[in-house]
Amino acid sequence: MRNIFRSVVLCAVFCGALHTEPSQDIESLSPLAQSYFVIETKTIGEYKLFLAKPKTTHAKPYPILVVLDGNAHFPFVINQYIMHQYTPTQEPLFIAGIGYDGDLAYDVPRRTRDYTPIVRDTKGGGAKAFYEVLQTQIMPLIQQAYCTESSSTLDSIVESPCAKPTDIAFFGHSFGGLFGLYVFLHHQEMFTYYMIASPSLWWGGINIDALDTCESKIVFTKGTQEPHKGGILFSDFVKALYAKCPNTHIYAQYFHGGHGDTIKASIPLVLSDLLIKSDDTQ
Repeated sequence: MRNIFRSVVLCAVFCGALHTEPSQDIESLSPLAQSYFVIETKTIGEYKLFLAKPKTTHAKPYPILVVLDGNAHFPFVINQYIMHQYTPTQEPLFIAGIGYDGDLAYDVPRRTRDYTPIVRDTKGGGAKAFYEVLQTQIMPLIQQAYCTESSSTLDSIVESPCAKPTDIAFFGHSFGGLFGLYVFLHHQEMFTYYMIASPSLWWGGINIDALDTCESKIVFTKGTQEPHKGGILFSDFVKALYAKCPNTHIYAQYFHGGHGDTIKASIPLVLSDLLIKSDDTQ
């Protein structure tokens, strides 16, 4: 199944038209989404939290996938899940999208502020502050929703402790990938699996020497037609990280295409990793 799935992903990337930047168009949810998931949104200040809990799980532990740029990526993740014929009864997945209050797919000023670890040309530098919001406000809500009954609402809290997720995974692209690296290096315990797609290493502020643990899996993706904007080369960064953590599962995959193409290539890859792994542990 894994080889077939990867072949489909690669064909979609190699054979499709190339796009260099993410689109501001928000994909519509599949009509099957409400059949598979209880879907709700919550507002936390200026942030919008999208939650999709599978309706049928047989009470077994299953993964959580947290995606940044949730306005755009949350519906795409759900549609990919359905497109590849995953079902909550056999491959359950809790999906949480973190976006911004508003109608934009990508709120460039706010994501620049939140996802970058240092100030550059008077912009950015809010990664530490955003991490604190993520840790103290957003992740507790995600964990709470994971532990609720999933009939038609997420409001009924289960009083007894729920099963620990098999994985708590992260997906971020571009600046979102840069923020994922910041968390991996400084607060790695937040997630067990990191999917870092086309990280904006050129922004700076990422210091491998800050890493003091090598427990979580980290997967990188990169487009072969992405220009180098300065700073450390992507390949050199991955090599340096592997030298720092030789016993950690560090994996990098290149896809034919530009910067925006790695979104549609990477999300099926993370779904494959999480759900096939979940199957193998049964």
